[in-house]
Amino acid sequence: MKMTLILVVLFNSTVVAQNDLAQKANKFLAALSTPMKEKAQYKFDDDERFNWHFVPKSRNGVSFREFNSAQRDAALDLLKTSLSIQGYKKATAILELENVLRVVEGRESN
Repeated sequence: MKMTLILVVLFNSTVVAQNDLAQKANKFLAALSTPMKEKAQYKFDDDERFNWHFVPKSRNGVSFREFNSAQRDAALDLLKTSLSIQGYKKATAILELENVLRVVEGRESN
């Protein structure tokens, strides 16, 4: 009986998490302009989904630099829902460190 209850709770948690993720993704997409949406969405079998690296390089897709505050908030909300707490903290720390790197390199503010 205990195992069944645990499985039901886990299943319900997973369904809620999936629904929340879908809701956040739709909210993010709704916040984007049509041209940004076209840059933010790719078919699953598109080679672009393998185009990720930690080094600076030209990428296709929409950039955080292009977002207004509402779009940025929606993107971060989706990121927060997609990652663990630790993963989200790491990702946002990296975003903040980009500001430090910008100053060190003498680049203009976005």
